[in-house]
Amino acid sequence: MSASKRLLVSVVAFTSVALLSREALAGCPLAADQASFRLALRDTMSCAHRRLLGGACSAVAPPACGAEEFQRILDLVGGMPMTPEAIGPALHCQAAVYRGARKFVARRMQERLAGRTRQKASRVAIRLEDRCNVAITPSASSSLPRLGDRCESLTLPPADVLDGLAAQRCLRPALEAIVSDLLDLPPVPPNVVLIVDDDQHPEGINLMPDLLDLADRGVSFPNAFTTTPLCAPSRAGILTGQHAPAHGVTGNNGLPFHHDSTLATWFQAAGYRTALLGKYLNNAANMSLAVPPGWDEWRTFAKDGLNFFDYEMNENGVIRAYGNAASDYSTDMLAQHALRFVGDNTNQPFFLYFAPFAPHGPSTPAPRHAGVLAWLPPWRPANWYEDISDKPGWFRAIATNSLDALTAHDSKVREQRESLLAVDEAIGALAERLERLGMADNTIIVFTADHGLGWGEHRWLGKQVPYEEAIRIPLVLTYPLAITGGAAPEGFALNIDIAPTLIALTGIAPGHAPDGRSLTELLAGAADWRTDFVAQHFAGGFAVPPWDMVRTEQHKFVRHPSAIEELYDLAADPYEMHNGASVPENAALVAALEARLDELLQ
Repeated sequence: MSASKRLLVSVVAFTSVALLSREALAGCPLAADQASFRLALRDTMSCAHRRLLGGACSAVAPPACGAEEFQRILDLVGGMPMTPEAIGPALHCQAAVYRGARKFVARRMQERLAGRTRQKASRVAIRLEDRCNVAITPSASSSLPRLGDRCESLTLPPADVLDGLAAQRCLRPALEAIVSDLLDLPPVPPNVVLIVDDDQHPEGINLMPDLLDLADRGVSFPNAFTTTPLCAPSRAGILTGQHAPAHGVTGNNGLPFHHDSTLATWFQAAGYRTALLGKYLNNAANMSLAVPPGWDEWRTFAKDGLNFFDYEMNENGVIRAYGNAASDYSTDMLAQHALRFVGDNTNQPFFLYFAPFAPHGPSTPAPRHAGVLAWLPPWRPANWYEDISDKPGWFRAIATNSLDALTAHDSKVREQRESLLAVDEAIGALAERLERLGMADNTIIVFTADHGLGWGEHRWLGKQVPYEEAIRIPLVLTYPLAITGGAAPEGFALNIDIAPTLIALTGIAPGHAPDGRSLTELLAGAADWRTDFVAQHFAGGFAVPPWDMVRTEQHKFVRHPSAIEELYDLAADPYEMHNGASVPENAALVAALEARLDELLQ
């Protein structure tokens, strides 16, 4: 991330916002006298502009109502700097900031007082992407352009160029929060879009430009993990915020899942419209045609496997077959339903769970993307086709020991990445639709995957194992009104943290206490944030036997039913190529980690 795009992370829990001037506004009929506030803001911004150009003007008296919010707006857009030694483009940018802020506040006040939740007229008031891609020009006393409050870091050293689009994306939600405070109105319930990919290697996101743009606007968690590297248990954990022993799904049969207490039922009870588009849990063919509790719209794969062409969908309890036409490509079909669902719910908060099948095998790319990544070099990290003689015997027996077989898999790795291009286009289309409808600032978007996948590391091409490639997941969170972006907190984030994070940001009531924690605590710098976590794999008809694992910031300890355990020093051996569990000098460390594992499993 470039220095000009680094933004201050500011977490705002809207369910507990302290409105600065409510006491002062109690006897102040601002809703009936908004014209005086808008007039004072216009005159003040005009005065600031004249001063920038070297002119003079008399100070404008603050409005009788909302003086504190008035000052917050001035601080946000740069205050009243004296004339700097600045070149024309910087001056014009600052003027555009003043003008856009004034127009946005005026229009948004009218929209909110009329009961409209979407930013429609106000959405286009601030247009900086073409006006503010300018050099930041310092002087002895100030610099231009200049922003303050949550947007300040855009114009502070080491930034030397202002990104106009980043400034626009920062200013608009910041001003939205001030307008809510100013009018003493409750915050608008945020929409939620939860995107969950299937079998995604951690490296997969690096060729998804729309997702990376989304991450640049929000927060990306570089140390995100699943607690169960298998599809159904991990997805159940995402929907409930619980470890597998609590939610009951330990294998890919999807049973015995308690459908009556999930994010869907909680959001529906809070007045949200809900939709599942894509994969729910595995074993879909043996699940009832009845729509599970909590879902207003239900479009899920009716059978497991080969779900790109020639598949069946359970659409609100009715089975529909799709063929092999380009329009039947499942990721595109689901994306069209997602766009329609967003457009159909502009006046009611919604929870959209978008779960395409990609990049799961057979990893069929959309026809337009087939072969477009043929230029990629083969994936060859240090642990690709490593010496696995110190790995457990069961793993040595099922790993891919043929170099030719691993090399032949290079084409499948490429196809997996190509299949993600359609997912990325869907993410971009959803972001654009939300923006055009005036809903982008008040929509939470979460992107993740159920688990990782091996691309030949440790001679492994699957999931289910305790190695980093299988347990790491991508995790991106955006919510412009509450979280300003660019951060990459190093603390551990888990798949079971997604549900409690959405609970914290929306204020919905959960049906049970989640095992995970809200990531807003991590972003706020919680001193007691976890420094280790447990992950597990259970018996479920696969060749991989059960295991329990504890992962700390430096070490990983894995306990297997066999006599061989695993210990890795991730600081010295990040590729997990040297199992130190049997080294005598590590005996005390193994004992301590095993005791911690038992403690976490209680």
